[in-house]
Amino acid sequence: MKPLVSIIMAAYNSEKFIGAAIESILDQTFREFELLIIEDASTDGTLKKIQSYQDPRIRVLKNEHNSGTLYSMRRGVKEARGKYIAVLDSDDIAEPDRIKMQVKVLDTRPEVLLCATKIKHLIDGRIEKVRYLPIQNSRQLKFSLLFGNTIAHSSVMYRKKELQEKKIEYETYSYCHDYHLILSVGQISSIYVIDKELVQYRIHRKQKTSVLSQQKIAREVNSAKEHYIQKIQGLTQKEKKILYNAVWGRLNSLPDFVQLKNIIYHYAALCHLKGNDNLIYYEFYKLFCIQRRSYQWFIYYILEFYLFRGIMRMKQSNEYSSFVE
Repeated sequence: MKPLVSIIMAAYNSEKFIGAAIESILDQTFREFELLIIEDASTDGTLKKIQSYQDPRIRVLKNEHNSGTLYSMRRGVKEARGKYIAVLDSDDIAEPDRIKMQVKVLDTRPEVLLCATKIKHLIDGRIEKVRYLPIQNSRQLKFSLLFGNTIAHSSVMYRKKELQEKKIEYETYSYCHDYHLILSVGQISSIYVIDKELVQYRIHRKQKTSVLSQQKIAREVNSAKEHYIQKIQGLTQKEKKILYNAVWGRLNSLPDFVQLKNIIYHYAALCHLKGNDNLIYYEFYKLFCIQRRSYQWFIYYILEFYLFRGIMRMKQSNEYSSFVE
């Protein structure tokens, strides 16, 4: 009998943490699942650790060569037998009720293609508080996804058949394939975020990313945003180009910056946000900060101070504390 949920776990050199990840799935209160582990030709004891678990719900696919996370995720989705696909990274931990609560959302809300959860940060074996953007509904989430990913890939569950029909898949991007997929779903459907921390997301404090890798990640993320912008209905090609340039930090003229403000408000209206939503101020403020600025920019910033006063007040607001930290 086919399982209702396929949980995909890509694994490479995860010997130290994958045991805890696997056990967190086997301990789920929801039982009708398969755990599909794609072992990506690890050079440590990852495969041996996986094989130490004899639960029949575990299926292991071994890549012949180290092929990267994108390839492993695509292979996992292709092999998955479940109606719903959930993701858990090989070093993260799922809370016992995670799968049950997400299945309930997708079973009862047919308009939702993807369901995610809040997360906890697991640093050096200790749980640390996560500060969240105050996103309260799918309209705000759709708006904010254009400016960056606010959803942990390890927390998502989505409908396999529906995403395939919409031709939404992991593609193109080696580093931000998850962001591209979530962004694409957000453009056509409601995304539901469960207001509970159902995943322990491991952060490796000593892990360092090279400058070159950081640049590659930034380029891929911005490219994914360009792809998304091109599909936005209701913006002219000129407006889209200004938005492209803003995302890349390439606005060099004051008139373009003034127009950018109008474009942000226009996009917010397309997402059915009210003009006084503090999220609009915040995203505009972030775009402002990454631009190449001259003295004109500084003068304009001073003149626009009242526009950003909502941001400044967030420093005294618990609700918006994550914006300024």
